[in-house]
Amino acid sequence: VRNCKGQDLAEQLDKLMVAWKRLEHRKAFKQAVKGWYRGLEITHNVNPLSPSYDTFHPHFHCLLAVNKSYFKPGRLGGVVEAVFESGL
Repeated sequence: VRNCKGQDLAEQLDKLMVAWKRLEHRKAFKQAVKGWYRGLEITHNVNPLSPSYDTFHPHFHCLLAVNKSYFKPGRLGGVVEAVFESGL
C-alpha cells in the first residue's frame, strides 16, 4: 500500500481489510494457517523535507501459525507464495 493523504485514509483501510479477507478465504490459507494475529499500524510522515510529507502509510504486521511441516527445504511456502503472486 502506498502512502496516501488523510482524506483517502479510510478508503485505503477499506481496501486493506478487503484484501485480508480475500487472503483468509483462499483454500491454501485455510489449509496451512492454524491461527493468526494481525496488527494494523498507520504511520504519519511528519518530515517537512520529505516529498511524501503529511501522508499516511497504513499496513499490517502479521504472525501466521502453521504446522512445522509447512516449511520444506527449498520452498518459500504456499500461502506466502500466493500472497506474492497475487500482488497483495
